[in-house]
This record gives sequence, structure tokens and C-alpha cells, in this order.
Amino acid sequence: MKPVADAAATAIEFIVLTDKEIEFLKWCCTEKSYKEIADAMNISPRVVETLRSNLFEKLDTLSRVGLVMYAIRNGIITV
Repeated sequence: MKPVADAAATAIEFIVLTDKEIEFLKWCCTEKSYKEIADAMNISPRVVETLRSNLFEKLDTLSRVGLVMYAIRNGIITV
């Protein structure tokens, strides 16, 4: 697990993401469907749903776009 500093927070706030969550977050930044992401990660679509739900809660977002914005803002991916 790796703590990620939330750049949007006024005080430094660390959100701990697992390696699987970080990998999933990177895949979310592609044009692949959730089914294709599950195949690429060698996990079931149900596990993808769980990863997505956990990240929505941890990162306080409601959409894939929110996940991508978080990944960009926090240096998980670069554009």
C-alpha cells in the first residue's frame, strides 16, 4: 500500500491506496471498458466493481472522470 498525498486538500491528507487500486486507477485512464480492464488485470468483473466502489468512497468521487482527475492531479499518471 502506498500513501498518496491529496494535492487538493488544504492540509496534507494522506489517502492509502493499495497496489491493485493504483493499477486499476491507471487502467481507468485508458479507453478500456471495465470488462476489458478486468481481463487486462486478470481479475473478475466483480473485483473491478469492488475496486471502483472502494476508490469512489476513498477519493470522494462519483464517476470515472473523477478518478481520472484524481490520478492526474496526484501524479499517478501524466498527460
